Amino acid sequence: SLPKSCTSVSKQESSKGSHRTGGQCHLPIKSHQHCYSWSDESLSMTQSETTSDQSDIEGRIRALKDELRKRKSVVNQLKKEQKKRQKERLKAQEASLIKQLEVRHRKKGV
Repeated sequence: SLPKSCTSVSKQESSKGSHRTGGQCHLPIKSHQHCYSWSDESLSMTQSETTSDQSDIEGRIRALKDELRKRKSVVNQLKKEQKKRQKERLKAQEASLIKQLEVRHRKKGV
């Protein structure tokens, strides 16, 4: 429902035969200025929050990069260890095959 001041104006206008549309209530200019000052305050709060958010994000990015560097280091270490074990396994297999050949060679020679 419209405020009393707006409805009374519209009744007066319609009784005078005015061509303006009645029942519309316009906000005073001062309330618009109040809205602008509120948005300025909220804008500055938003800017400081944005700066805070940005530094939080930058901090998380640094932490993630550090974590990535550590994990890459672990991956490289595990790869080296895997190669070392594979080499040891191949040497053991080679030694086993050499022994089998020696045993077969001895059996043939005897």
